[in-house]
Amino acid sequence: MMERTSILQTKFLLSIPFLPENALLTKMLPIIIHQPKSKCHTLHQSPLWNQLPEPKDLTSNSIFKTTKKLFLHQRLEHTINDNPNRLLALCRPKLILNPILWILMTRKERSCYIRWRMGWLSGGRPKPCIKFRYHSLNK
Repeated sequence: MMERTSILQTKFLLSIPFLPENALLTKMLPIIIHQPKSKCHTLHQSPLWNQLPEPKDLTSNSIFKTTKKLFLHQRLEHTINDNPNRLLALCRPKLILNPILWILMTRKERSCYIRWRMGWLSGGRPKPCIKFRYHSLNK
């Protein structure tokens, strides 16, 4: 969730220079920046914002997308390495999208497929993970 928040904050900050001159935020921005209790400074401390190359106001969509992808990869690697729960690290060692997301199917079919992969279908016997034979995955 922290990653999503950082992405939205960065998108907001990147959109400010392109607002029309008569927009309320454009008119109030000089006042907001100089207010001591303003939350504007916290937006500029976003991790993704800090990773963008200078000058940040002239960042193109392609630069933003590559920086965002790099940021998400770094956060996932950080989660895998620092999390005491090693299931994520050992069962999915590659940082790729799950192929199930590319298959065209309805929500019901996708839900059934995911429950089948996890061994949660009724009447079926849950299969242990290859890496963790003594741990069962529960709902």
